[in-house]
Amino acid sequence: MIEIGGRVNVDEATILRPFAAVGVSILPKSTRWIDASFVGASPGDGTFRSYLNLPDVLGKVELGAQLYHTGGFEVKAEYTASFGGSFLSQSASVRLAYNF
Repeated sequence: MIEIGGRVNVDEATILRPFAAVGVSILPKSTRWIDASFVGASPGDGTFRSYLNLPDVLGKVELGAQLYHTGGFEVKAEYTASFGGSFLSQSASVRLAYNF
């Protein structure tokens, strides 16, 4: 990952830190399988196998900002996306903290 960010002094007690990051993940073993059965099924019903095929290479993007305030208050908002081929995984989060 490579991250680029900045620092903005909003006022004497508040700092805003916006950032963006890009990167790549290489997955040498990108195929997984799970053997399963249904709860309560008789042993004669057997099991089945589910497969999960991921791309061998995934791109990743993160965008976000952190806001710090003297006196212990902090908030961080972040969006993350991983993608490759027909695969897309997205997440967003907000974290609030008060340090005392």
